[in-house]
Amino acid sequence: MKNLFATLFLSFALSSVFAQAVPNNNFENWVTSNGLENPVSWATSNAKILFVTVITVTKDNTAPYSGTFCAKLQNVNPAGFSTVAPGLLTLGKFNLDVVAQTGTVSGGIPYNTLPENLQGNFKFFPVNGDSCMIAVGIYKTNIITGNRDTIGKGSLIIGDTINAWTPITVPINYTSFEVPDSMNIIIMSSTGTNPQSGTIMYVDNISLNGIVTTTSEIAKEESFEIFPNPAENSFSLKSNCSIFDPIQMSIYNCIGDEVFNAHLTTNNAVSEEYFIGNLKPGLYVVKLSNNQKSLLGKLIKK
Repeated sequence: MKNLFATLFLSFALSSVFAQAVPNNNFENWVTSNGLENPVSWATSNAKILFVTVITVTKDNTAPYSGTFCAKLQNVNPAGFSTVAPGLLTLGKFNLDVVAQTGTVSGGIPYNTLPENLQGNFKFFPVNGDSCMIAVGIYKTNIITGNRDTIGKGSLIIGDTINAWTPITVPINYTSFEVPDSMNIIIMSSTGTNPQSGTIMYVDNISLNGIVTTTSEIAKEESFEIFPNPAENSFSLKSNCSIFDPIQMSIYNCIGDEVFNAHLTTNNAVSEEYFIGNLKPGLYVVKLSNNQKSLLGKLIKK
């Protein structure tokens, strides 16, 4: 079954209930259904394909980061199939289409805050240059189109061998300051393009942390102004951020990719000009941050 798990399509259903914590974030609770054991609140790539049972995610109690269990993800080659199936965890749903030979992720959980990052602990043992992935998406229903828009996302791909429990932080980049209505987390023992049989990943204590502060919610003495705005070739900043020194400035496009970054070391003053002539016209998000907080602003490129 070629490319069975190679492509993940993310679509998120509307929910009217809000929740903030990552459920079963330490993978202590597991449930068995239809002969498959999965962590409570999480969907996995464990599946029964025709007469073959594929087990890619299991609970492990040999040496969890904390508590009794952690989740073990392993790439496996199902008997009778040529495709290697990677281990996958998601807070949404994993949908297996045997006929089309694809696996998709849909759904998520209700969520209404703007976390700064995803954190957790992991170990990774790749085979033949394999890489694992941890990703998070923050979503908002578009009241005009009815579709779910991505307003924040973050992902990290790791290819190095990690023998001991290691903390991981995945920053979340935003393109909108609206209150979201859902989020999803996807963890894979392979990026899915060319999974290698035998690759193993362990994960434990997954959490979303921090709250991004927008310029509309902060006091005037801790804010910044972008001018000119709209800007054609360059812009400057005027900041009144007395606690911000040094400051990291990042600019993100409409899909959350960082397209510009610089360090600011001046407070209560006008910054130098920043050239953006190479950026495409459109709406961008400017983020000022250090280890204390983050401030966001909108930049329009003519």
